[in-house]
Amino acid sequence: MLENIISKIREVLDEKDQVRENALKITRETVRLSAEAIRAIHRGELENAKNMIKDVKKKLEDLATELRGHPDIYFSGYVYSAYQEYVEAAVLLSILEGSKIPSPEDLNVPYVPYLLGLGDVVGELRRQILDAIRKDQLDQGEFFLGIIEEIYEALSTLGYPNAIVPGLRHKCDVARNILEKTRGDLTNAIHRNRLLKGIQSLMEKLNV
Repeated sequence: MLENIISKIREVLDEKDQVRENALKITRETVRLSAEAIRAIHRGELENAKNMIKDVKKKLEDLATELRGHPDIYFSGYVYSAYQEYVEAAVLLSILEGSKIPSPEDLNVPYVPYLLGLGDVVGELRRQILDAIRKDQLDQGEFFLGIIEEIYEALSTLGYPNAIVPGLRHKCDVARNILEKTRGDLTNAIHRNRLLKGIQSLMEKLNV
């Protein structure tokens, strides 16, 4: 009798183990593709990034269907991490394309990894701002800074404990530090730019 019980349990666990292994494989692929998409975005290869993000979205949608009967796997850390990386790439692409920031429903992702992925976008936008400073595109830098402020202010209103949204408080702390540092970098660049223009204007008036 016990042998039959164990045999039935083994069948269920064998299936779950196989599903888990496949989920691990897919999530590793989606994390890698999302990271590649972000690198492509920073290189200005938006169309290439868009194709990779579409691929990630399809893989995650297929995975969600496969895990419908395995909520313990679906709500696991590595699946949520894959969603988080996907959100980061998709939101960053939308911002650089001048589109509205997509919602969790637009991306078809759970709320928690959406919030965490949104927090990660802040670091990527800082990189865009530093590039804009180097290229003397300060208006663009100010635009991205405004988005960082918007993201930080939105996330900081969610004062939930880690048991509800694990890691959100840390993301907010990181975002605040990035915001303050980036605002200082951009402010210094704007002042330096104004000073140089003032010197140039004076030299032109003096016919130097």
